[in-house]
Amino acid sequence: MQQQEATSTFQVASWEESPFGDIDSPARLARVQATHIYQGDLSGEGHAEYLIAYKPDGTASFVGIEHITGEMGSRSGSFVIEHVGSFVGEQASSKWVILAGAGSGQLALLSGDGSSLAGDGKPATATMRYELGMDPMVSLSLAI
Repeated sequence: MQQQEATSTFQVASWEESPFGDIDSPARLARVQATHIYQGDLSGEGHAEYLIAYKPDGTASFVGIEHITGEMGSRSGSFVIEHVGSFVGEQASSKWVILAGAGSGQLALLSGDGSSLAGDGKPATATMRYELGMDPMVSLSLAI
C-alpha cells in the first residue's frame, strides 16, 4: 500500500493534571488526562494519558498514549498513538507512532507515524504519514 499524509488542527478540550510520584529533586512529576478535538483530514476525538517530568529550568518531557476515534477520509474507526514529546517555553511538540493492530473499524489496520505542535498562540497542528492496511480476508480473496 502507498503511504499517505494527513494534516489536521486540534484543540485541547480538557487537561486534568495531578502529581505523580514523589522525587527528591527540584523537578516535578505529573500525570495528565487530556481530551483533544481534531479537525481536518483526521476528524474526531482523542483521549490521552500523559506522564510529564517538569524540570527546574521550565522545560518538560512527556510520554503518553492516546486513543483517537473518528474519521480519516472516508474511513471511520479508532486507533492508538504513542507520544514522546517536550515542552519548551509556550510550545509543546510531540513525535508519535501509530500502534498498528490496536485500532478498530475501518482504521483497525492503520499504521504509521506523525508529529504535533501546539502553543505560541498558533493553532495546534498534527501531521501524520500512514498506511491504511488491507484486511487479510480481502488480501486472500484477491490472491485467489
